[in-house]
This record gives sequence, C-alpha cells and structure tokens, in this order.
Amino acid sequence: MKQRLLIFLVMAVIAASLMTPPVAAQRFSRGKARLNGDVLDEAGKPIANAKIELIFEDEITKFSTTADEEGNWAIIGLGSGQFRITASAEGYIPVQKLVKVSQLSRNPKVHHVLKKAEQALMHKDLLESLEQGNAHYKEREFDQAIAAYQKILDKHPEMYTVLFKIGDCYREKRDLDKAAEVYQKVAELAAAKEDNPVNAQALGNLGAISIQREDFAGANEWFQKAINLNPKDEILAYNVAEINFNNNNVDLAIKYYKMAAEVKPDWSLPHQKLGYSYLNKGDFASAVASFKKFLELEPEGEQAAIVRELIKSLPES
Repeated sequence: MKQRLLIFLVMAVIAASLMTPPVAAQRFSRGKARLNGDVLDEAGKPIANAKIELIFEDEITKFSTTADEEGNWAIIGLGSGQFRITASAEGYIPVQKLVKVSQLSRNPKVHHVLKKAEQALMHKDLLESLEQGNAHYKEREFDQAIAAYQKILDKHPEMYTVLFKIGDCYREKRDLDKAAEVYQKVAELAAAKEDNPVNAQALGNLGAISIQREDFAGANEWFQKAINLNPKDEILAYNVAEINFNNNNVDLAIKYYKMAAEVKPDWSLPHQKLGYSYLNKGDFASAVASFKKFLELEPEGEQAAIVRELIKSLPES
C-alpha cells in the first residue's frame, strides 16, 4: 500500500510540473527547452524570412526569430508553460497558435500555414494602417494598435482577420470581456465563410481566456468545439486532454491524449500522460503499455528514468 501511495505521489508531482498554472509559470518563461517549426503557404511552399514571435502566457517575456529559406525556424532557451506563437510575413495573414512547451520532453514541431492577404489589404492606405497597427502592437501600445486596425475595418468590416488582431490587443490589455466578445465575433464571421482554421483559432483563444479566468469547465467546452473544427491539431488535442486530466475527467483526458498521439505519432509526451491517466483509473496494464511506448520514443532523460521506476512498481510489469 505504501509503495502504491508513493507511485501516485510521484505521478502527482510530475503532472503538476507539466501543467503549471499561468501565474506560477511566470518564473519559468526561460529555461532549456527547444521548439522548432515551419511556415508554409497554402500550396505547401516555404515562406522564407517569415517572422516568428513567442509570448509567454501572462507575462511580457518575448522570444523572436526568423524562418530560413526553407521556412524552418528554431528557438532554444524556453521554459515550461504555454506560449502564444505568431507567424507573419509580408502579404500574408498572420497566424497565431497556443503551444504548451515542456523542458522535460521533446516538443512537437509547430506548423504554420499562412494565407495570402485579401487583395484589398494591398491598397496603400490599408497596408499603412496594418503596418502601423503591427508596429504599435509590437511596442505594446495597444490602444494605438486598435485605432490603426479599426481604420481598416471601417472600410472593410468583412476582414475578420484584422478583427482578430483587435481581439489580441484587448487580451494583452487584460480586458478579457472585450477580447472574448471580439473573438466570438471572429468565430461567427469565419464560420459564415467556412474558414475552419480561423474559426478554430478564435475558439481556442476563447478557451485560453477561460483558463485565465480559471474557468476550466468553460475552457474545455471552447477547446472541444475548436478541435471538432480542426481535429488534426495535436497541440489543441493535447491542451484539451490537459484540462480534463487536471479536473479529474480521466476518460476525456484519455480520449484527447490518444487523439494527440495519433496525429503526432512520434511525440512522446501524450503517451506519458496516458500512463498517468490510466494509473488514475487503476488500469495498470494500460498504464504500463503507455509508459513503454513513451520509452520507445524517449529512452533517455530524467522523465525516462522516472517512468522506468514507475513501471517496476506496477503489478503488471
């Protein structure tokens, strides 16, 4: 019994380190994690020199880099926690993703697919407003950024991708009610155009806002709606699983960890978390199977050593 209790205590400590609440996670915005990705156009061609910016959740710490000629990029020195990653390039609509980074496991590659901007954005006056808004946003001058973006919307209210950027401004201002209102409007407009990626992105941001409000049940609803629109996004599936795992909805956690693992077969972390989920259910055989799969993908490192010790302690090992 004491050994069984020790197993679950170790499991709880590891789980807490992998899903740190936003406020506590501020201390870990910098660390030893590495994250890489690529930026492609809708035809699958790389977008050279695309700009990548990472912002740590609930903190102003930023990381930035530029994609190479093949559209690839990489950043090292990240801490554990959630980062908002924006990919942008001249003539394309910026795309943003919410990504969970771990210092203890290999992080999956982040893919951004950018759409060509609407032709209207090529008009000089609108392009100037967009550049002004982006510049103000970068300097965290959010009221000025909103004003610049609004100039575009006054002439072209159908440009919901610009409206999305206004939502980002309100979110950075910590005006969560207004940000949520804007993202909901973006989701409605994108749904009318059957633009599932943007719709899913807006719903995912609504989920992130719910997390900031510590409304994990609400976050789960938004993320599940988003994943229904974009089921091939392994990060989104993993985040949904994490919310359920940390709220003791073990069966749903297992469902979405499996989904993340299926979308990204070489990603070790979902298999590790599946093992912990099965431990919570008392299904030791499935836990061992998941842990062994994790070790196949990540045979070295601190987490591998911990998992090996857990396996030795389980009845089915």
